[in-house]
Amino acid sequence: MELEYERQDGVDTNVYYMVKDPKHETEKPYTLNFDPGNEFPRTNVVNECKDIYVRNARTSQQKLEYRECGFAVFTLKSKLSPDDFYHDGKVTTTYYPECKKLLTDAFPDAARIELLQHNVGPTLH
Repeated sequence: MELEYERQDGVDTNVYYMVKDPKHETEKPYTLNFDPGNEFPRTNVVNECKDIYVRNARTSQQKLEYRECGFAVFTLKSKLSPDDFYHDGKVTTTYYPECKKLLTDAFPDAARIELLQHNVGPTLH
């Protein structure tokens, strides 16, 4: 699926991709966040930097399908006000069920849908 966007609707950046290696068919790729010493390699992967253009998917006129793009964009009309999102309890008791219903409707074949975590930031008012 080739998506069409205007060039000003995104940003140039770079992303590191793991280079495919046949050894990963039998050995799980890993990178350690600590020095394991001289006997054990810190990683068994090679990363390659790629320049990419990240587009704003919300402005696409095309429907972005999960099975084709690896992601989907949904619109959710929540009962919460913007200020309510700063209240942990309101998020878990109202927004979580709204999201779960939206995702259950969108992915009816899913065996299970769970919302695992959210962060509530400090208010700026």
